[in-house]
Amino acid sequence: MKRRIYVCRNCRYYLEHYIKSEQSLFTIDGHCINSEIRKKYPPAKFSLRETCECWEPMQIQIEERKQSICYVLKRMQENLEEIALILKDDADREI
Repeated sequence: MKRRIYVCRNCRYYLEHYIKSEQSLFTIDGHCINSEIRKKYPPAKFSLRETCECWEPMQIQIEERKQSICYVLKRMQENLEEIALILKDDADREI
């Protein structure tokens, strides 16, 4: 059985930064976005840690991102349907 390691890089609050080259996307760095941690530790003293009382699984961040994307896509679909109706009404008036 594989032992889970509770470190910043697999935490819900870890935000990775990327750089894109012509071939692919690379992770270059990351930081904690948990406001509670940021209050406790001044930025100069805060760095990624091996243990943290605020650690939560990365899966939570992934699920929240999926929900957010689904919401945005639904709103986009509704907006496109409204635009299509406007264009149809305009086309009907031209006849």
